[in-house]
This record gives sequence, C-alpha cells and structure tokens, in this order.
Amino acid sequence: HKIVFDPRYLLLASKERKQVFDKYVRERAEEEKKEKKAKAKANREGFRALLEEKNVTHRTSWSEFSRENAKDERFKAIDKNRDKESLFSEYQSEIRKKEREEKDEKRRVTKKGFKELLTETEGIDRHSHWSDIKKVIEKDERYLAIESSGQRQDWFDDYVQELKDEHKREKEKKRDRSTRSRSRSRGRKRSRSRSRSKSKKSSKDKKKKKDKDKDRSRSRDKKKKEKREKEEGEMTGDEDGEINGG
Repeated sequence: HKIVFDPRYLLLASKERKQVFDKYVRERAEEEKKEKKAKAKANREGFRALLEEKNVTHRTSWSEFSRENAKDERFKAIDKNRDKESLFSEYQSEIRKKEREEKDEKRRVTKKGFKELLTETEGIDRHSHWSDIKKVIEKDERYLAIESSGQRQDWFDDYVQELKDEHKREKEKKRDRSTRSRSRSRGRKRSRSRSRSKSKKSSKDKKKKKDKDKDRSRSRDKKKKEKREKEEGEMTGDEDGEINGG
C-alpha cells in the first residue's frame, strides 16, 4: 500500500512484483547482517583501543575502569555491560599470557648466559663450591642479570650436578670397555684351551686306536702260532705211532 500509486509499481505483473520484492528483502537482510557484523567488529576494536590507551593490566579492576571511562564513546558503543566486561576480561587474559611468555623468555636467556659464564670460568669442576666461585664471577653482567641470589646458587648447583653426572657416565663407559676387553680375552683363552684339548684328545684317540690295532695283530699272530704248533704236534704224534707200530 505504500508504493501502489508509484508508476514503477505497474511496470510488472502482480506475480513478478511479489518475486522481485521477496528477492530484494532477502538481499537487504543479508546486507544488514553484514553491516551489523562489521559495526560490531568496529565497536570491539574501538573498545580494545580504549583498553590499550588506558594502560589496562591484569591488576586493573573492572569497576575502576568502567567508572573512569563510562562517558567515552568507545565504551558506550558496546550495548550490554556483560559484553563490555567479557571483552575486558579477554584483554586481561591476553596481557597475562604475554607477560608470562616474556618472563619465560627472559629467564631462558638469563639462564643460558649464566651457564656460559660458568663454562668459561676456569677452576669449576664437580667438587666446586658456590661460596668460592661466587667471588670470582660476581662482577660479570651475566651474574648481575639474575635478580635472585637464590636462583644463582640453584643454577650453579644444577651445573655442578651435570658435571658429576658426566663424570659418572664416563666412568661407567670405561668400566664397560674394560669388562668387554676381559671378556674377549677370556673367550680367546677358552678357545685356545678347547683347541689344545681337542688336539690332545685326538692324539689320545689315535694312540688308543693304534694300541688296539697292535693288540689285535698280536692276538692274530698268537692264534696263528698256536694253530701251527698244534698242527705240528699232531703230525709228530702220527709219525711216532707209525714208528712204534713198525
């Protein structure tokens, strides 16, 4: 009823008007959705810029921040207080995470520098004491970079323990090499002993076989001799009988 008297209304038939109208409404709704999303994003970015501008940290309270910035347009651009506080908390979480990462990185660099200092310092071994080494390195920048005296000693103790562990590993390696060497030596001796034993056994077996062969040969000779003597005796008896009979 708002556009029925416009000349452009009559350019299309009734069915076509409805189709074009529905299409326009859908397109416009999509555009409004995008515009609303873009506006919400711009409002969040403005609110974040306000947080950065006011140097908000993880210690800043929400009540304090909202009271001091209630009249700022960037603060009012977010409609719901719940959304404002949620963005505030998210920003503080990011700050805490960033500070923790920076602290960890600083600690890593400081520890690395301190260990390099200990490595470069002559006279430090697994028997060293902190009270003696402290006097030698206390003016070095890498020593001063560590704020806590207790932390310095803890890292020194860790370094000395590493030296002790390394010495222990080297000692075990030498013992293992010595054990393997003795084992190989015993193996060679057993091998030679078995070889000599086999050689002796072989000689004994040969001698035993030879003796057996000799015994068998003597036995055969003896039997032959006895048989021959027996035959000769029988022949002699026959001759004596013939003589006596004659």
